[in-house]
Amino acid sequence: MLGRGLAIAMSVGCAASPPAVPADDKRHPDGIAVDPLETPPSATDSAEASSGVVSLRTPLGVDAARATVRAFFEAVGSEDGEALMKVLSLDAVWVNPMSRAREPAYSIFSRRFGRLDYGALAGVTFWGDEHVLEGQDAARAWAELVPLASSPSGGGPMPPAPLDALEPGDVFVRAPINVGKGGAGALFGAEMALVLRRDGDHYVIRRLAEDFVLQP
Repeated sequence: MLGRGLAIAMSVGCAASPPAVPADDKRHPDGIAVDPLETPPSATDSAEASSGVVSLRTPLGVDAARATVRAFFEAVGSEDGEALMKVLSLDAVWVNPMSRAREPAYSIFSRRFGRLDYGALAGVTFWGDEHVLEGQDAARAWAELVPLASSPSGGGPMPPAPLDALEPGDVFVRAPINVGKGGAGALFGAEMALVLRRDGDHYVIRRLAEDFVLQP
């Protein structure tokens, strides 16, 4: 009888104790399938509705364009070549829309600094209110002012792209020159037209158009 009671007590004690689980057999959450991360597309200024997933940059705005134009005129007025280089793109070109003359922008202003006295304009606001155009309005106005010249053909099946064509996001600015201030009329044409292109968080000048002839 004693042996039977002991057996029952042992049985009850075993039933009350949870089964031992080895430390290395702990239950882990079920795995979740995760799609591999894709590299986001490069940011652009504009895109078509059919382009799918795109990354658009925040527009810089008209004030940023005017700031670049002001920096350009201030650099010219002080004959500051280093400041001028900061506002010009590496491929910046100056164009005379009347004679069709073309020259690297930095080169022609360097020659103008050597022959003319732009220092007389230092600290003087010799240009008028900038008229800023964007999008199709900019492309249309620029094409009317400067007929697009074709680049030399590389012999490929596609026609050469115009040298001076605007790209999406480019800005066109027209700034009249105030002839009566500081003799600016002898140093510039009646108007300076500029094509600006985004470079990071600011604009740089890619094209300048001006009816001006540097006398020999």
